[in-house]
Amino acid sequence: NPLHQIQERVQIVGMMSRPEAIATLENAMAKLPGSEDYIRYMALMTGNIFMELQQPDSAAVFYTISAISDMQHGVLEHAALQRLATLLFKQGDVKRAYQYMNCCLKDAEVSGARLRSIELQGNIEIIMSAYNSQIVDQNKQLLLVLGIIFILLIAAALQAFRNSRYVEGAFYTMRPAST
Repeated sequence: NPLHQIQERVQIVGMMSRPEAIATLENAMAKLPGSEDYIRYMALMTGNIFMELQQPDSAAVFYTISAISDMQHGVLEHAALQRLATLLFKQGDVKRAYQYMNCCLKDAEVSGARLRSIELQGNIEIIMSAYNSQIVDQNKQLLLVLGIIFILLIAAALQAFRNSRYVEGAFYTMRPAST
């Protein structure tokens, strides 16, 4: 039974050093059939170990594998997606963090996972606040650029008007006087 093997390995992994644990988990993942949903559990654990080792890029890879497996098997818990969202937020990718956390929250509400919804609230409020702040900053930048363009258009129109008056004045001074 693959699930029993995973549980045994989890107990063994808990007693190992982190690098040994990663090697053991990666070895176990390679032996699991790809269509089985056991891989999501192993990938989540491996991601957690990489986070403890301060290797967020490697953790993100395994959280992604686990999140994809969750979605392929209709798991609405999204523990890996939540951790991936938090990791992306810490790396400055606020937009994707917001999208992933929003997905987690919607699925928690749909599935009636009240505890998961409550757990997500703290993280999503921080991410939503940062996301909204980012949108406000982008809107301010857009307004500034539009304001500058507007001022330049007015300056160009005034210059064109002055040039037309100058040309008009020059035209009348060059015309012979009629008698």
